[in-house]
Amino acid sequence: MSVPEERIPIGKTFSRREAVEAQINAAIFLFLSDNYPAAVNLALAAEDAMPESEEPYIFLVIQKHSNEMSKEINGLKNWLKHKKDEEYINIREFEVVLAIDRSVSKFIAVYKNTTKNMDIYFQWRKIHGY
Repeated sequence: MSVPEERIPIGKTFSRREAVEAQINAAIFLFLSDNYPAAVNLALAAEDAMPESEEPYIFLVIQKHSNEMSKEINGLKNWLKHKKDEEYINIREFEVVLAIDRSVSKFIAVYKNTTKNMDIYFQWRKIHGY
């Protein structure tokens, strides 16, 4: 049995920028909803999906100064993405903030602006001492 052509879902086309922006927005929402693992995954997926930039952004600066530190910072990312021996992990608020900051700083470096949700996130950071 085939589906009539007029009933086949069309889908939606996204630019890379739109997709990355959606991931960062979702990461911010998930973080503020206390869903730390999903927030970290989406934020760092957005960071990886963006093209490289010659403008400085957080992770680029860390990589240039300390390869060991960049490995340590990616430890949480790797635990979430890959099967590890440890069954449990403690995710601190600061680690989620850093993940979102990484993606937002690269977004700014690549696209030269912010979004309304990023600006709201910046306000949250300021209120909470980050």
